[in-house]
Amino acid sequence: MSYEERQRQKYATTSIIQGQKVNFKGLTNNGATCYLNTLLQSIFHTEVGYNFILNIQNDIKALEEVNRCEYISSDNNSVIQSLQLLFLRMKFSTQSELSTLKFCRSMNINTGIQEDANELMKTLQDKLEQVCKQQNILEIYNYTFTGQSSIKYTCKHCCSESPVYTPFTDVMLPVAPDFFTCFAQMVGEYQISGYKCTKCNQLTFADQELSIQSVPDLLCFTLERFKNSMSKDCSQVHFPMCLDLEFINICNCDDLNNTDKDYIQRMIQVALMPWCHFRFEGQKIYANNAEAKQFEQSPQFMQHLKQYYLCVNISNDEFRTPIFSQNQTPPNFFTLKSIVRHSGSLTGGHYQSLIVQQALICNDSWVYEHKISTEDLSAPENYMYFYERAKSYIPVDLKFQRIKELIKEEDDREAELIRGRRLNDDNNVKQENQLKDQNLIKQQMSENNQPTTKQPYSPKIEQSPSQIKQTDSQSEQFTKLKQENEKLKKENEKLRQTTSMQIVTHSEGSINQQQYTKDLIAINEQLKNELNVFKKNQGPNQFDPFNNIQLNQIIEQKTNEIHENAKNNLFNFKIQLQKEHQTEIQELNAQIQKQKEQIEMMQKELENRNRKDEEMRSELNKLKQQYIQLENSSPCIEIESSD
Repeated sequence: MSYEERQRQKYATTSIIQGQKVNFKGLTNNGATCYLNTLLQSIFHTEVGYNFILNIQNDIKALEEVNRCEYISSDNNSVIQSLQLLFLRMKFSTQSELSTLKFCRSMNINTGIQEDANELMKTLQDKLEQVCKQQNILEIYNYTFTGQSSIKYTCKHCCSESPVYTPFTDVMLPVAPDFFTCFAQMVGEYQISGYKCTKCNQLTFADQELSIQSVPDLLCFTLERFKNSMSKDCSQVHFPMCLDLEFINICNCDDLNNTDKDYIQRMIQVALMPWCHFRFEGQKIYANNAEAKQFEQSPQFMQHLKQYYLCVNISNDEFRTPIFSQNQTPPNFFTLKSIVRHSGSLTGGHYQSLIVQQALICNDSWVYEHKISTEDLSAPENYMYFYERAKSYIPVDLKFQRIKELIKEEDDREAELIRGRRLNDDNNVKQENQLKDQNLIKQQMSENNQPTTKQPYSPKIEQSPSQIKQTDSQSEQFTKLKQENEKLKKENEKLRQTTSMQIVTHSEGSINQQQYTKDLIAINEQLKNELNVFKKNQGPNQFDPFNNIQLNQIIEQKTNEIHENAKNNLFNFKIQLQKEHQTEIQELNAQIQKQKEQIEMMQKELENRNRKDEEMRSELNKLKQQYIQLENSSPCIEIESSD
């Protein structure tokens, strides 16, 4: 099990493990970037954040250049362009897992160190603000991400009031049992010392009171779980599904002069979730509790209820969503979209996001279905809550058609790489099969007394269809050429055997000549023996010298004739043998020369084929090295205090 899988299993809840994977895009963890993946998933699944990012004007050619280049600069425009490309891939890509390396490089993020998701959000918002200033659309940025708070100081010496207005991009809440208690503790009135009054110029005591004047379309509440200590507060805090922030500054009302925190908490709950505290009977509205009855004295509040709400049944279930009259949504009505979760300690842990509307858990590259319950809204891992104003987003401009085409092309290339990865997963089995095939070939070649050459192992890398077709064609040609070479070798061997037989025949001619000479000597000896027998039979008295001389002459003549005939026969045999074998030898030499030329041509073709095969192996090795570099470019570093 990999380190990333161990981290997921260590920090995953039971509901995550029981979920099933769905067709949503996960983001690769590049070492310790789970905090980045979680924040991007949370913003992407809000319509306000997604549409705002894509509506920032950027040159399509510049986006194509960023999409094509592996390394990009770290200026603000490059950050926005890489974020736009990532969101477009998350929207249109067919891949189940996407890389965030380009965005990390544009943000100068160290992928091996885990940072805080809230700090990353503020850094990203600063870059968005700078780009919006350059494009003169800062007002749209403020509507989307920036709210305004007010801190009012009341001098105890001269009773003067001095308000200070401060913009904010998220609301930091102290940890308490529920959202309304957290909010009441934040906006309550406190007494401070050492206040320098601008009116009376005295260093004295003052009352400090914080209030929310306006909220952005994408409102983030962050729990202060790591405040003032190195430990983490893992208390459960319940958050509602919906909030009506029309009267969020209820604590500033003049008639709310109660310093009881519990009372303020109950009043805030009625103001922000009125559908749980009022009921209708005809044209009349009835409050369900004492705190709600105080709002009956506010004409603005009652008019707000009559205009937007249809309270059929009263329920204290804060998980329930309201029913609106005539499909009119209040202008400051917010719904919970996503939650950033952190499991572990301050020095290390794991981030994941809960997508409320789509009922998903995003855990880096894993995205699962998850049935949302009230326990999920109060889980001790919850860290940041993203609320979105209803019907506040602007549709995305249809200008990214070319980028969608590029994403499709990348998906096609990635699909081929995935095929290569699947083949490499079975690499061990294929290596064994390849070794078996090589051993079988060696055995067959040794049986045929043919030299074997050890081929270097070349791992199989997935090729494109055109490369596969070209490789198959070259393999068929090589096999055919090899068969022709074997055929020529057999014919050459046959010619050699024929030549050897002819040479043997020539040698047999010489042997016949020697045998003929032996026969001639034997005939001569036979004649001598017959002569001796004749002399013995005649006796010495009957011997006629004349006849003896005549006989010797006859014998000598016969002997000369025999020798002459033998010489002539031998000479004629030599001439005939030379003529016959000279023609055949010339023909054989011509055939051998022709066979040599054909063999040389075949050897050249074999060398060319071997060179082409070597080039193919080199290209395949390059593809493998590129794939290995791609895998090694996103290492998963096993650090105990990080993902």
